[in-house]
Amino acid sequence: MNKKLRFTIGLAMLVLGIVVFIGSQQASQTTINVKIDLPSVGLFERERQDGGYFTIVDEEGRVISKTSRMVYPEDEIITEDDKLYRVERVSGDTAYARYIRDAEMPVVDADGTMPVTGETVPVQQNNARNLIAIYQTHNDESYVPTDGTEAIQGKGGVVDVGKAFADQLQRMGIDVAWSDAGHLPHDQNAYKRSRRTAFKLLKKQPTAIFDVHRDGVPDPDYYRAQVGGQKVTRLRLVVGRQNQNMQSNLDFAKRIKAQINKKYPGLIREIFLAKGNYNQDLAPRSLLIEVGTHTNDKHKAINGVQLFADVLPEVLGIGTGPSKAGPGPNNAGQSPNNPPSTGGDWSSILWILAALLVGGGIFLLISTGSWQKSWEKLKQFGSGQEWANFFGRARKEEKYQKGNMLESQINEENFRIEEVENKLVDTNDERAEYQKD
Repeated sequence: MNKKLRFTIGLAMLVLGIVVFIGSQQASQTTINVKIDLPSVGLFERERQDGGYFTIVDEEGRVISKTSRMVYPEDEIITEDDKLYRVERVSGDTAYARYIRDAEMPVVDADGTMPVTGETVPVQQNNARNLIAIYQTHNDESYVPTDGTEAIQGKGGVVDVGKAFADQLQRMGIDVAWSDAGHLPHDQNAYKRSRRTAFKLLKKQPTAIFDVHRDGVPDPDYYRAQVGGQKVTRLRLVVGRQNQNMQSNLDFAKRIKAQINKKYPGLIREIFLAKGNYNQDLAPRSLLIEVGTHTNDKHKAINGVQLFADVLPEVLGIGTGPSKAGPGPNNAGQSPNNPPSTGGDWSSILWILAALLVGGGIFLLISTGSWQKSWEKLKQFGSGQEWANFFGRARKEEKYQKGNMLESQINEENFRIEEVENKLVDTNDERAEYQKD
């Protein structure tokens, strides 16, 4: 195989490798590679049906959480004060948790911005859209003080809370894909039915998607609070820990909590890492939120979810536009097409650089014919010989071009002189002929 052929093959392989790598990266980011019918959905996403609830206590017997959802060993809670606990065992209505450590939370600067750190919040698409999706799996859930009952078949009070969530975002200039589709009956298969709703919403490529619920704890004081100068119900963020997006969704929840702790301290009750999928395998930046409980006033729940909506543009890095309510949060320098850089962005850059290095090595091996010659070529390049040869050739080429230009100018002058001389000769010949006559 001659040198020219080896060079051509090596270059072709290098280009092909880069194209395949970049194409696979884009496909992994833009394709929703999920199953519509997932047998595991609904196995663990269950709630107490007997009207009871679980109280989660630490080693000292202090209450750290209450919930009507089923609690399993290895469920985790990040409390309001950012302490991480893990459930060790469940006995009757009590779950016993152990303190693990202080949770690692994102740092929020004094101006409300989050520096780019190693924590990753993957972008769902290459260009994050100015769009948030919202739906309600248990659309019958209601608020007794306002709705008169804890469940309304068809459209319960939680649908009104979801709509208020969507309306607040729209007033801030954020596009919203909100669905009021029903998924009755309210059983463990409701998540199978709402999965199709979530999938339809994700086809619109939102930058985040939220499933709105309310809790079933009978104690209204567990969620009541005074935040931002108004009476609200607090929110719980639920992350399913049995899907491939668990870590990215947890990071997303942490960023929301950190931002809210800075702007509206006390609004987030906790982050609950629950056994189950909760359809969060469909996309990163997918969360379930519980807005108060059935014994809270629905209007207070609406107050709480509106404050929650207020921080999302800052967390998601999406712009807000003019609206009837006036300008949205300050997102100077950010736009829907330019979300904040994350650890995932740097990871992609490193992978591309690694691919270039490997491809370059293969290219050198094929073009030179052996590892020894490849190493010698690299040493020549590092010593500056290749640069000297390149610039030497460039200087020679430049001199050659200048010489050609000079020669062209001389030839042009000679041509003009010769042309003038020929005209003079012709004129003299004509004069001589005239004199003869």
